[in-house]
Amino acid sequence: MPEANSAIEHRSARKRWSAVTVLVGSTGCLVVAGTSCSFVSLSSSTSGAAASQPLKSQWVSYSRAASPVTSGQRLAHRGRRVANGRRQNRSPLVIRLGEPASAESTDGGETARQRLKRGLPRGDALDRRIVGIALPSVANLLIFPLVNAVDTFWVGQMGDPLALAGQGAANQIFSSVFWVIAFLPSVTTPLVAKAAASGDTEEARRRVCEATFLAVLMGSVGAVLLGLFTPFVLRLVLPIGAPARAFAEPYLRIRALSFIPALIATVGFASFRGILDTVTPLRVSFVSNLLNVCMDPILMFKFKMGMPGAAGATVISELCSGMAYVVLLARRQLMTRASLFQVPSLKRLMPLLKGGAAVQLRALAMNAAFIFATAEAQQMDATGVSAAAYAISLQFWQLSGVILYALQGCASILVPSELFRKDGGGWLASRNVADRLLLLGAMLGVVVGCVQILALPLLQAFSPLPAVRQAAVGPVAIASIMSIFSGVVFAGEGIMMGRGAWGALALQTALASTTMMAGIHFTSRLGLGLVGVWMSIIAFNVVNLAGVLWHHLWARRKCPDEESQA
Repeated sequence: MPEANSAIEHRSARKRWSAVTVLVGSTGCLVVAGTSCSFVSLSSSTSGAAASQPLKSQWVSYSRAASPVTSGQRLAHRGRRVANGRRQNRSPLVIRLGEPASAESTDGGETARQRLKRGLPRGDALDRRIVGIALPSVANLLIFPLVNAVDTFWVGQMGDPLALAGQGAANQIFSSVFWVIAFLPSVTTPLVAKAAASGDTEEARRRVCEATFLAVLMGSVGAVLLGLFTPFVLRLVLPIGAPARAFAEPYLRIRALSFIPALIATVGFASFRGILDTVTPLRVSFVSNLLNVCMDPILMFKFKMGMPGAAGATVISELCSGMAYVVLLARRQLMTRASLFQVPSLKRLMPLLKGGAAVQLRALAMNAAFIFATAEAQQMDATGVSAAAYAISLQFWQLSGVILYALQGCASILVPSELFRKDGGGWLASRNVADRLLLLGAMLGVVVGCVQILALPLLQAFSPLPAVRQAAVGPVAIASIMSIFSGVVFAGEGIMMGRGAWGALALQTALASTTMMAGIHFTSRLGLGLVGVWMSIIAFNVVNLAGVLWHHLWARRKCPDEESQA
């Protein structure tokens, strides 16, 4: 009996733990274990068969540096074998586990457990290379949400929740239109990385100039759309007559002036990342955004410009950033005056446009979902408290999750660089980098999620209004849970970008966005408010998680010669 009473007391004590903490810890373990088991489970259907009977045929792996693939090897790569005079189908999972096709492919019958062990971070040269790229990227990415948080802080000092709601609505529209049009960075980085890894400086320069040409052309369209049709585009998130429109319209109309320089800056940022230079973009971002931070209180309060002053400070910052990138790219011989004003041929633009079409589809789907979420938050109450809380929770999650988003940039750089590297590169080296980034994302996601939960008391710095702070607690806690598996999602998306799998990425994002909007519609009918919105955002990331893991671990791969013809 004493033992039974002790057990009952122990269980009662455990029930008194924080529910959020338990959920964070358990979800983190599931994500790490699930990601690991995804690698380990690949060997369950192959290792047992190998132990029970001898291997009757050779399974072909390949690398970019290997000799040309023969027709027999191509059939083997597609998952077919000839044994005892009969053709038998075989799952493409074992393509990665078989014998190498050449001496340069070094997996040598590597099992999935060995692959998992190889993928774990161990402080080796690969980890140091990832850290060398990731740390400046984290610092660079951290600048943007920090500046947005400072903007939110100064707008919050106006003491009107409608001002925060208006700014949140205007920023959502600007970012949605911007990232639908700004497909160039996602496509430019792998193209520049491929040219730089192969030593073709002239090709890298041409890719940069072509992307800049499209940036100016498409940036003009975006600036006109937001500057001249401001009331119309705001209807996507704010109904006509909404009180927050008085703050959103002047802010968005002035912010539209930054569209072209901001797009040029993203091309410059992507170009430097493509040549594995992440320090220069960090310096540019730090100086330009420091200017924004200093100009905010001066224009808003000293010159009594209010919301237009906040937008004006952002325009000045983006203009300086765009000009700085043009000068720095010219110094690196990645941009010349003659090539900058030369209209590229349609044939040269096709790789950008072809990948850009899929990127735009992805951006349309994703931004449609988040515009839908912003519109739902704006309609929850007329006081603007829910909309302000949603804007704060989104800023809070972005601010603390930049280390995870940096993995996407690392993957989009390292995967193509390893694939086309002359000395020791190839498909196997690229795959090993991808494995490492996925497992690193799973581990970092758990750490970031726990840190976000512990940082909940910092919410009081985002708004002086108690009602807004209280409304933001639940959404921020749910967003922290989402961070646990967001690291795998971001790393997986970067891998797909580096491999040029734009179509698959667009398809999974469209499916995830549809799931998110359906979830918001359903939870709003249940009256869950902002909690329902963030639960739907979690569903969005769960679908993306399934998509990136499927692409990396199970999706069929093309042979090198097939890829070159595609």
